[in-house]
Amino acid sequence: PGHGSLQSGGGSDPGAVSPSGYYERDINIRIASAAGKVLSDNGATVIYTRMGSKTSITLKGRAQVANNLGADAFVSIHCNSSTSSTPSGTSTYYYTKGKDAWLQQECKRLATLVQEELVAALGRKNLGIIDQNLAVTRETIVPSILVETAFLSNAAEEQLLSNYDFQEKAGKAVAEGVMRFLED
Repeated sequence: PGHGSLQSGGGSDPGAVSPSGYYERDINIRIASAAGKVLSDNGATVIYTRMGSKTSITLKGRAQVANNLGADAFVSIHCNSSTSSTPSGTSTYYYTKGKDAWLQQECKRLATLVQEELVAALGRKNLGIIDQNLAVTRETIVPSILVETAFLSNAAEEQLLSNYDFQEKAGKAVAEGVMRFLED
C-alpha cells in the first residue's frame, strides 16, 4: 500500500486527503489487504511493505524488498488526486527506461493485465497504462507497477473509494490481474 512512510522531518505521509477527510494511506491498506487475501488464497506468497498507518521504510527501500526477494511482481497501490475536482478514472504506471528488454516487456504486460481487470471491475474511465518515472517502479529490478485506482479529489470517486465493497472490488481486480500475469 502506498504512502504512510515516515518523513525526515517527522510525521508520516498520508498521501492525498479527500475533501471529506479520507486519507489515501488508509484506503490503500484496505485495497492491498483485499488483493493480498485473494492472492494468498490462490497460493501466492504476499509480502507487504506496510500494513500500519506509518512505516519507516522509504520508497527506495520498498523497491529493495522486492529486489532482494526476487519477487515475481511488485505492485504499489494508490488513489489518485488532482487540484481540480474534475479528473476521474483508473490508471496503471510502469517504467521501462534503463531496464533490459525482458523486464520492459514484463512491466508493460503486468500493467496492461491489472489495468484491464481494474477497469472491468470498477467501471471507471480507463486512463490507460503510462510509462512514467516513479521511484518504486524505477528502483525495482522485478516486474513492477503503481496502480491509481480512482481520484480522491473527485466527489463521486471519493464516495466509491471510501466504500468497503468498492475497496474489496479494487483489491480483487488487482489480484486477478496479477494472477493472469503469473499464469502466462
